Amino acid sequence: MHTSTVPDNPAQRRVEEVLAELTGSGVEVGVQVAAWRDGELVVDAWAGTADVAEGRPMGPDTLVPAWSTGKGVAAALVAVLVDQGVLAYDAPVARYWPRFGDWVCIGQCHVDEESITGRWVFRNYPKG
Repeated sequence: MHTSTVPDNPAQRRVEEVLAELTGSGVEVGVQVAAWRDGELVVDAWAGTADVAEGRPMGPDTLVPAWSTGKGVAAALVAVLVDQGVLAYDAPVARYWPRFGDWVCIGQCHVDEESITGRWVFRNYPKG
């Protein structure tokens, strides 16, 4: 287990324990975790192997694919902004992103960009 210079704290220790369990058991090959609280890095830990074939260990600067992890965060953010009245699910996406229609083409492009609402995007965006 390698850790950064984050001061010793209960959260850092617990994350290190969990990462050791995950990589030790084989559930994960390599993993990184970083967490900030009030703008301060409070957890910075990594464990395991970044590249099994080369035997390269996971490190603080190892790049890993995030795949679709941002979708849940984006959906939660949109829900908060809708709750605050900043966004509306039924408003055209182009209201908030004026150039949206410059690149979007739905089906045979028979859809007017003004008819594509946030609700439509959430219902029709490819899953996965």
